Amino acid sequence: MNRHTTPMYRPPEILDTYLHYEINTSMDIWALGCLIFCLRFGQHPFEDSSKLRIINCKYTIPSSMNHQEPIVDIIK
Repeated sequence: MNRHTTPMYRPPEILDTYLHYEINTSMDIWALGCLIFCLRFGQHPFEDSSKLRIINCKYTIPSSMNHQEPIVDIIK
């Protein structure tokens, strides 16, 4: 997994294999959400590649952002 993935785009399924999450296309959707976040806000939601933040899906939408914008729902 370390050889074929970038840490900032790794979903919880790859970071904590003890959770026994199924590895499937949802990993691609996770990476797409990260990419959309980057394109919209100019930064990655998990810049520090923190394993705990990724496993718990702890990211923040920039406060200057209109939280009613449809792209926020797509990211979530």
